[in-house]
Amino acid sequence: MRQNADEQHAYLESILAPVSGYNDGRGYGKQNLALVNYSRRYLGQLARISWLAPDIIASIMEGTQPVDLTGRKLTRANAIPLDWPSQRTMFGFA
Repeated sequence: MRQNADEQHAYLESILAPVSGYNDGRGYGKQNLALVNYSRRYLGQLARISWLAPDIIASIMEGTQPVDLTGRKLTRANAIPLDWPSQRTMFGFA
């Protein structure tokens, strides 16, 4: 089933929501209740996404990301580069 643009945007936002505090240390050393129901595999996917460039995250939250950047593409990306210019190229922002 193909999602419309609004559904895709909502899904992308739902992917980013759990990782918004992932790297800021808020959950360090204690169990993060927002993440307990996810599988290890999915948490690994979220961990990769948590290092996205701030402008990519902002674009997704604003709904202005490239049309081919889907939640599936984002969560299935295995080798997301750490440098932001390469991320922009990889996901169609450059």
